[in-house]
Amino acid sequence: MSNTKRFVELVVISDTHFGTIGCRAKELNQYLKSIKPKTIVLNGDIIDMWQFNKFEDTVTDIGLRNNFDYVVCGHIHQPCIKKFETEEGSITYLNSGDWIENMTALEYHDEKWTLFQYDPVFFKEDKLDDQAYKDVKTLFSDLVADINSNLTNS
Repeated sequence: MSNTKRFVELVVISDTHFGTIGCRAKELNQYLKSIKPKTIVLNGDIIDMWQFNKFEDTVTDIGLRNNFDYVVCGHIHQPCIKKFETEEGSITYLNSGDWIENMTALEYHDEKWTLFQYDPVFFKEDKLDDQAYKDVKTLFSDLVADINSNLTNS
């Protein structure tokens, strides 16, 4: 490939499983060197957490070495926002948790991160029709419609 990097606004890379034999790190490195993205989203199993004793320490160390302000994770079902201060600097570790056990999400608004946890009390005015969501396809279609509606209204 030529030395000219392709400009890309957004790149989403998922499930690299760093720490395992088959992670294809060389190929990913080669790809990343060929592009100039404005934003990179690392989605899913980036670091194979089973390969490390302390998943938080590993990602914050990597983030600090690369002068990141934040590391955003998920998948390990432990929602939190923690600030780490070290001799190398400071970094904020964010974990979105999961929707299955904790019903949590990370939200960013007005230059601030918050952790949302679903509480039925906040939605007591909304009536849920359990019959409407017995079919997974219906649920997924409704979610996609809501997302599209939010995108076009923003």
